[in-house]
Amino acid sequence: MKAKKMDKMLFQSKFPEVEVLLESETSTKIDKEYVIGSIFVTIQEIILVQHKANLTFQIPWSEVVSLDTIENFISNKLTLDYGENRMLTFSFTSSDPVHAIQVFYKTLKLEREINHFNNDDIKALQHKNEQLIKENFQLRNEINKLNEENRALLDNMQNQKSYTSPYRAPRRTYARSNNSMDLSYTKVRKLTDSFIVLDFETTGLKYNENEIIQCGIIEYENGKIISEYNEYFKPSKPISKRIEKITGITNEFLEDKPSLGKDKLEELYNIIRRRTIVAHNAPFDMKFLLYQLQINDIEYEKLRVIDTLTFSRKLIRETPNHKLQTLKEHFNLDDGESHNAINDCRATGNLLLLLMSRQ
Repeated sequence: MKAKKMDKMLFQSKFPEVEVLLESETSTKIDKEYVIGSIFVTIQEIILVQHKANLTFQIPWSEVVSLDTIENFISNKLTLDYGENRMLTFSFTSSDPVHAIQVFYKTLKLEREINHFNNDDIKALQHKNEQLIKENFQLRNEINKLNEENRALLDNMQNQKSYTSPYRAPRRTYARSNNSMDLSYTKVRKLTDSFIVLDFETTGLKYNENEIIQCGIIEYENGKIISEYNEYFKPSKPISKRIEKITGITNEFLEDKPSLGKDKLEELYNIIRRRTIVAHNAPFDMKFLLYQLQINDIEYEKLRVIDTLTFSRKLIRETPNHKLQTLKEHFNLDDGESHNAINDCRATGNLLLLLMSRQ
């Protein structure tokens, strides 16, 4: 991404001799201002860089009091408590940098603790650690045993005629024939500044034959980004050279990525349920999503969707067409590459805010 390269150039110009252990795109709030930039982790400190504002913000590791993480389908966050009751939360588009920074911090913390202990203290800590590991395994065994007993009890109850199943919301049943599937959703006619942008990159255009290989989600509240999520998925078949060229996603890159299974789809649905979804050319993304929900037997309520393509055709007259790439370049909606799900999410979110200003 162009912005990431510019951030790195600014970092190298201000810290030419510093060795970087990890670098990643991130977002945070400093003095109530939302900042999208890059984070650089070194032995001595964490440095936030944003080239647009010529910003470099340094947090020495020696001042960090605690480090906490939040990880789920849409949020990958890292919170640093440092200095005199100061706190900063970084959001990332994947869990990889969160894990890496967390491990590095734990290593530094352990090293500090070891320096304050003598050999007897270290042996006592090792013994305590061994006990905790044993207790953890015992607890896991107890949980597994309880789960097996619970499954057996449920099976027994279901076999009894007098058994009444717990109440569940009415569920639609869908035949596996593509022609009989309900791929409809509610088209929202009124724009709002609180929404979730959704975008997929896929192995092709046919929802019933091709697969999702990248999912981007950005959550907006009152016109401001509050969280971002980006994840890649390995398809069941290799992607074509044409798709590699369009998206920049290669088979080699996807080799170690997870598959998009039922668990991930349920997490995704729990994020977007009862929220207003925003997409550009919404039928494309919605068909892929609804088809996957149905073939994986996931119950869902009808989705509410704003299609920025529809509103663009009504409110924008100065562009030759209303493709997202055309609009992005004309209005400078995002400086990332097109046909990348998270970049297209940013462009689509900014497009919706632009459309709101034209109503």
